[in-house]
Amino acid sequence: KRRTSSTRFVTDYLGNFTRTDDIETINNHRVNTYFDIFKTRKYFFRPFFGEYFRDPFRNIKSRVTLGAGIGYHIIDTAKTEWDVAGGPAYQRTRFESVLPGQEVSESTPAFVAQTYFERKISKKVELNSKYEFQILNEASGTYTHHFIVSLETEFTRWLDFDISFVWDTIKDPQPEADGTVPKSNDFYLI
Repeated sequence: KRRTSSTRFVTDYLGNFTRTDDIETINNHRVNTYFDIFKTRKYFFRPFFGEYFRDPFRNIKSRVTLGAGIGYHIIDTAKTEWDVAGGPAYQRTRFESVLPGQEVSESTPAFVAQTYFERKISKKVELNSKYEFQILNEASGTYTHHFIVSLETEFTRWLDFDISFVWDTIKDPQPEADGTVPKSNDFYLI
């Protein structure tokens, strides 16, 4: 995160990769970025936000979302920060495999809404949460949710312990070539 008195630029990466008995069981990656320009202490314009997502186990080879929007600082104190933002977007999804006769990629207009909450519980403990909701066409999944909540604990200057819970949802996942439909919900603990 880079913040000045009138702008903010944020980039986040979340990746998971697991092999069990030489078999890949998880392999997903998500990169989010946005740039905000504050018009007042509370209101901001988001001329750009974007997301890249990949999860072959959910039949998503790549999904790119680009958009613009507006936002509002609900709380901005030394201990608590809470923002809401949203706006129109464009999304393009490439699938790993599709049923015969289906398109291997899908493009759609979208509406994206998100909120970010950060609270310093104590000098060494912080709670963060981020929630994003996307409304899409049915071929792209109808709607998606991405929710992450983290508890960050600083034991020493060089040792932290963080624990995060992640919930991802695609209401109507795209079936694979063999007719298998990926699960709608994905939960994990990091």
